[in-house]
Amino acid sequence: MIRMVNQKQIWSLLVTGALFLGAGEALAVEAGATGAGAAKFTLQVQTRTKKTKDSVDDVKQDNNGNDRTTTTKTQTETVTLNVNVKRSGDPLSSCKLVWCFFSNKTKSLKDKGTLEIFSAGSKDLPMDSASLDEAIVSQPFIITRIASDSANSDDKESGDEYKGYLVLVTQNGQVLCSKANTTKYLADEWVQKCISGR
Repeated sequence: MIRMVNQKQIWSLLVTGALFLGAGEALAVEAGATGAGAAKFTLQVQTRTKKTKDSVDDVKQDNNGNDRTTTTKTQTETVTLNVNVKRSGDPLSSCKLVWCFFSNKTKSLKDKGTLEIFSAGSKDLPMDSASLDEAIVSQPFIITRIASDSANSDDKESGDEYKGYLVLVTQNGQVLCSKANTTKYLADEWVQKCISGR
């Protein structure tokens, strides 16, 4: 029996597919061969952050004998990515788990900062396992703010503010699946920078 699918049903399927791909979530992309044995990967990422704040006051006398206080505040943040990779189908060789963290680097209070890759890394995926759990801990993101009660001194700020992550599964540089905290990082520009590590 041949089941007829009308034009309205076809349009509904196309729209549903477009919405799924545009969501920027874990994308399972067929890699290499086609058919029943073709390998497919799924990628899940959970994040955990830890922030600490320190404040230090430095009191000194100015030329007029008045006490002046300079306060240095430091915020430190580390991010842990709990990554789960699952493979269905035939094993694939030369596959890697690739990741990077993004930061907004500032040099002053007036500086809006620049978005850049803060740190990156990779790990070979074992062929003999269909699943991998990996905990990836970032280097510390540190922002320092210096404020003084002196009228002749300007407040200062510098450091790196955490802005997100990108995790990939690749084979010989080809992206098989990806996950990021925002669809912005799924653009080819950031994907290629993440793969190259800079």
